Amino acid sequence: MFEEFRLDGDAPISQRETLDSYAERVLPVIDDFQRSVSAAGAGELRVGEREVPRFPATMCGDDGYLIRARAALGELVPLETLISLGNERFLPLGFSGPRVTERENGKTDLYWFDKENGGAVSVIHAPGSHIGIGSESGCRILNADVNDFRAELAANYPYEPGFTRPN
Repeated sequence: MFEEFRLDGDAPISQRETLDSYAERVLPVIDDFQRSVSAAGAGELRVGEREVPRFPATMCGDDGYLIRARAALGELVPLETLISLGNERFLPLGFSGPRVTERENGKTDLYWFDKENGGAVSVIHAPGSHIGIGSESGCRILNADVNDFRAELAANYPYEPGFTRPN
């Protein structure tokens, strides 16, 4: 669903914010955004599956990793509300945006980009249906043991009611 917004940063990978720093600085904001959208009318966001991390770290390139969030799906929220909630959170982080793209099928895509480091936060607004929230960090250097880092992500963003697909 969110494949089209993959974005590599303008800075060389060695000069980008590290993935550990991204996890500390940006992931809590994405988590807060999801919770705010949920409270604004999206209701229970359905994310991934039980025991699957919300923010998994995977390898990219020869020496980098990225975090591509599981898509969070919820009830429709007004487009203006999504833009406002996103701007309040992502513009202070240095993200550009939002880029608003209206599709022929009536859906609207919103993207807040981190042009220097790579990555983006996206929202799909599908009138009469749902919203979808996704994010990707872009490829970055990880200054920690990957297994420890993955365990920390799972501990910080665990499976919990309201952020999971019901069984």
